[in-house]
Amino acid sequence: MLSELQLIKLPNFFHMFDADHNGQINSADFEAIIEACAQRKGWAKTDAGYTEFHNGIYGLWLAMTTMADKNQDDQLTFEEFSEFFDNLMQDEETFIDVINGLSDSLFGAFDSNANGMLSADEFEDFYLTVGLRLDTAAMIYAGLDLDADGDISIAELRKLTTQFFLSEDHNATGNVLFGPLEVA
Repeated sequence: MLSELQLIKLPNFFHMFDADHNGQINSADFEAIIEACAQRKGWAKTDAGYTEFHNGIYGLWLAMTTMADKNQDDQLTFEEFSEFFDNLMQDEETFIDVINGLSDSLFGAFDSNANGMLSADEFEDFYLTVGLRLDTAAMIYAGLDLDADGDISIAELRKLTTQFFLSEDHNATGNVLFGPLEVA
């Protein structure tokens, strides 16, 4: 069962995928994110970057609908989305593989100069592309740079993503990876 802290963090991740902001996610939301990224990157549908990003992101959608779309309406409510992650987290090794794959897809898409690091500008590009609050990206980025070298490596992103999903430490750096936490 998801913890109280996980239920505070998970809405930020859900909202990242809810491209049309209707409170549910569906295949069109995932396609919108893929197309927004392709447009920002100048990718044609035949480009390797497009294919890799599409397969990673759309693969997550297919896994979510297979495991959590109970009424098979090609939409996930926040409850269904949460249930997917709750079930997936039961096998931590598989879960780590899934979130590392997601991290790798995002990293590959937004590491524009392919130097193996995400700069602040590339991180802001990610926030802008997936519809997260751009006004918070720079502040959040500064806190996410775990080794304070001015960039986020794939190893740092994987660690941050793992913290976002699995950490029960309210002060874990990765908690804000997908935006500031809304604490009631």
